[in-house]
Amino acid sequence: MCLAITIGLRGVSSGEWPDPPSLASLGWVAATALVSQLVGHTALTWALRHASPTHVALATTAEPVIAALVVFVWLGEEPGALVIAGSLVTLGGVVVGMTRPAAPVEQDTKRP
Repeated sequence: MCLAITIGLRGVSSGEWPDPPSLASLGWVAATALVSQLVGHTALTWALRHASPTHVALATTAEPVIAALVVFVWLGEEPGALVIAGSLVTLGGVVVGMTRPAAPVEQDTKRP
């Protein structure tokens, strides 16, 4: 939405409008959105059936780290020092959160 507003404001102020995207481009964008949503939501639903919600939530925080690794391997883009440091901190937090025993939950036995 912000991009559309920015392009619109630029077009109004300068009188120059970008060429519209091709149907093939729009098709690829739609396919990417649909596939990522279908795979992502299916995987998340499956994970919630087989693991605790806490572990699933912690695992999803590792997604940016995995994405950076995939981009490095697939596209050859080297991460900077801050990305590497942030990735290590994120993965460390996920490991600590998943291996640390859960605190006991106190049951409220006094109900009105």
